[in-house]
Amino acid sequence: MDPITIGTAIGACKAAVSTAKSIQELSHSLQDLWTAEADYNEKKRNKKEPVKATSRMQQIIRRRAREDEDAYGDDTSIANVATDVLAEKENTMALEGLAIEIDRKWGKGTWDKIRYERAKRLKARHEAKRDAALKAKTKELEDKEFLHKIFLESSKGIALIIVITGLIYGLIWAKNNKQVRYPTSNIEIIKIWNLV
Repeated sequence: MDPITIGTAIGACKAAVSTAKSIQELSHSLQDLWTAEADYNEKKRNKKEPVKATSRMQQIIRRRAREDEDAYGDDTSIANVATDVLAEKENTMALEGLAIEIDRKWGKGTWDKIRYERAKRLKARHEAKRDAALKAKTKELEDKEFLHKIFLESSKGIALIIVITGLIYGLIWAKNNKQVRYPTSNIEIIKIWNLV
């Protein structure tokens, strides 16, 4: 999006104001305007691609400043700076004109109420997203802790089963394997001495 797109959206809103019978009929045009503004502001913050002379005003300023084709990608060139400032100024004036037309048609303060209500809803949406992200992160940590606890308790259970199985196996082995048996009475001891 560029300032020209915002200007076009403002023009569409002005045209819609003159034909609209209610604010609901104007809402689509206002949404397009605010979407164009948000896209432009986002693009302005994350400016990565070189700017081409798209408007007649930008081409005239570039020619009068005697800038060549290399200045297209330069954010600090006179033509780019002047074009940005002038386009934002034109859009600001056009928005003020739109506000006046809306206030004239639906009463003084309508534009301010629309902007206030939109800001309030955007803030509520932002807070809901933030709360949802916080809840998701909390749930993720709880799930991770729960899985760690399950793993730890399962490991303890498996270790206990191995120890008990080893003890049982050892007792069974000792019972069945009577190769070394110690004599328990005197008669057995005498028999063993006689065999030797």
